[in-house]
This record gives sequence, structure tokens and C-alpha cells, in this order.
Amino acid sequence: MLTTLIAVVVAAQAQGGQVPQAAPTETAVQIIEKVLAKYAGAKTISGTVTFKQSASGLTARGETQLQFEKPSKIYLKQIYQGASAGDRREMLLVSDGKVFSYDKPDGTFGRSRFTEFVTQHGTSQSIQDMYTVERGRLADRSPLVDVAIGRTQDLKELLAQWASMKVHSVAKVKDREIEATAIVGDYRDNAEAAITGSFEVYVTKDYELVRYVTKYMLRLPQSDKPIEVLTVWDSDLKVNAQVNPALFRVIN
Repeated sequence: MLTTLIAVVVAAQAQGGQVPQAAPTETAVQIIEKVLAKYAGAKTISGTVTFKQSASGLTARGETQLQFEKPSKIYLKQIYQGASAGDRREMLLVSDGKVFSYDKPDGTFGRSRFTEFVTQHGTSQSIQDMYTVERGRLADRSPLVDVAIGRTQDLKELLAQWASMKVHSVAKVKDREIEATAIVGDYRDNAEAAITGSFEVYVTKDYELVRYVTKYMLRLPQSDKPIEVLTVWDSDLKVNAQVNPALFRVIN
């Protein structure tokens, strides 16, 4: 399954993101194939992904605003609020297509933001390349943002976490006036790990992701009793939507 789905992404990028026509009855794998193909072929994306994670009575929240215009314009701002009031973080990556700036990497000295040329030594960096610079600092490494950006490594990691998948139902997403197909399955940390929980993916008829939920048991080193971790990401990202050029202004 993993190899097939990644092949779909590569093919979609090469063909300009042409999404296969819907079959009368689609399997979970067929739906995910179309989702990946649609995002891989997006010329622009604009919207917001919210994040909420709960465990042992504590809750962390976040919001990621994403806008890009291929090949090299991107605006990604994330605000994260941890379970404690003092754990608040902001991250920003922005490129105007010529220059991009990002937060100072951990363990380095100098200004709070670094700036680089998009084109260096005759090679232009893509939005995926620039996302690589910032992703390690993101407090919420959102799977929905990963799918929108489309780095192959991130997609492989996400798909490897899905030990199984099936179509559950078509209905309105809870707390949102959106009808979507719910795909459910077993969740694991990686391809070599044991199954520790479950996941839910909600996909619209236009093959856009609107919600992703994981629920799994986590065993902490200092405790013999595992805890349940529930994470919900909601997305209103729109593919090939109009972008706001002002957001691409580079902040030094």
C-alpha cells in the first residue's frame, strides 16, 4: 500500500495534479490515492489547520496558517499553546520567491531570524525544501500540513503509521457543517511498531482533508501505566485557492 500511494504522488506531480475520476464505490486506498494526487498537483493552497491534543486531563492547542504558490512562495505561521501557560511558541516561515526567512535554528547564535536566497548556486529551492528548514522547529508537526506540502519523507512516515484502513461511513463531520467520508484504521508509531491505537481521516467529495484524529496509548518512562493521547487536527485548506500576496512579504 505504501509504495503504491507514494507512486501516485510522484505521478500526480509529473502530470500536473490530474485526479482520477471517482469510481461508483471506492475503497479507502483509492480515496487516499486521490487525496494525495490532488494535493501533489496543487498550484496554490490557502487556509488554516487547528490542533488540539489531550492527555491525562491536560490540553495543548495550536493553529497553523498556511499559504503557498508554487514553485517558491510560502507563508507558514504556527502558534502553539502547550498545557502550561508558559509554554507558548510562535514559528514563521515566509518566502517571496526570491528570498526566504525562517526562525533561528536551535543551538545557533545570531539574529532571531535567518534569511537566504531562494536560488543558490544555480538551484532554486522549492516550498518542500524551505519547509524542511522550519519543520524541525514546529511544535505541532501537523500531518495535514505535511500532506499539503507533500515532502515524500513526511508522506511515507504518515502512511506507515496506518496499519490498516477501511471506509467507515459518509456523514457530516462532528461540530462542522461538512459532509465527508470517514476512513478508519489501526494506528502505530511507525512501520516496525506495534499497534497502539486508532485513527480517523475525513475526506470531502472533492478529495480534500478536513479532519484527522489519532487516539493511542502512550507509555511514559517514569510510569508503568500507559496514558491515552487524543489528537484532533481540523483543516479548511483549499486547493488552488486565491492567495494573499501580502503574506509573502519577507520578515527579517
